[in-house]
Amino acid sequence: MDTTVKDMLESEEGTEAADGPAWKKASGMHYIKFLRSVHEKLLFDLYFEIGTCNGHSLYPSRSRTVAVDPYFRVKDNAIGVKPELHVFQCGSDEFFERDFLKRNDMKISFGFLDGMHLFEYLLRDFINAERNCREGAVLALHDCCPYNFTIQTRDLNHLPRDAWTGDVWKLLPVLRKYRPDLTLTVLACAPTGLVLVTGLDPENDKLSRHYDEILSDWVDVEMRDYGVDRFNESFEFHLPRKVIGDGFSLFAGAAMENAVPLAPVKVST
Repeated sequence: MDTTVKDMLESEEGTEAADGPAWKKASGMHYIKFLRSVHEKLLFDLYFEIGTCNGHSLYPSRSRTVAVDPYFRVKDNAIGVKPELHVFQCGSDEFFERDFLKRNDMKISFGFLDGMHLFEYLLRDFINAERNCREGAVLALHDCCPYNFTIQTRDLNHLPRDAWTGDVWKLLPVLRKYRPDLTLTVLACAPTGLVLVTGLDPENDKLSRHYDEILSDWVDVEMRDYGVDRFNESFEFHLPRKVIGDGFSLFAGAAMENAVPLAPVKVST
């Protein structure tokens, strides 16, 4: 086992059932707390997210921000000290069809992809987001580390009450096969992991060229057939607090150097 996992304070790996498969469970820092730590330390020319929902991933950003969600449930002040906040209440496919980022000469420095939890949606979101990334950018993929079979359902009419990962776990083997040039760092962010993707190349179109082939090969694949052990062996968990402790080195090419955060000044009563 990777030494980055051994010193977890409370590892819950492989405890679904005595007679069931042993799952790798992401039992480290909650993913929202990790994202908050990133934004507290770093500024980005453009932070981009799909799947804002209630705004918990949006609030901490201090950077110019673009947020996409079909139905926002944000109640608190979402702009905070952000110099710009662009909100799109639509699906991610529709957002990218509008070509807003390119038309406004915006390139993603850090992106958080947490939209529809179906494999083909996240695959398209990744393809489209990477096309709009700047050099050194980081994309974070959420919910790629399920810890039981129930939360992987594709049945939108019978979703689990707690976590729902859908089948976006398939992005891990697909990216390793089609994009070995990318670096995937799988963080043990509770409850269902956070995959940081670096080495992005906006000019690489291999995933889009093979999109139909990938869907044909993968949409109907279930973890029961793929194998939990096989999935477990395909990655190692890294502790999010170690990423924080080493000064967010994975974000070295994405963050703005010597940036001064905006301090809004009230100019009228």
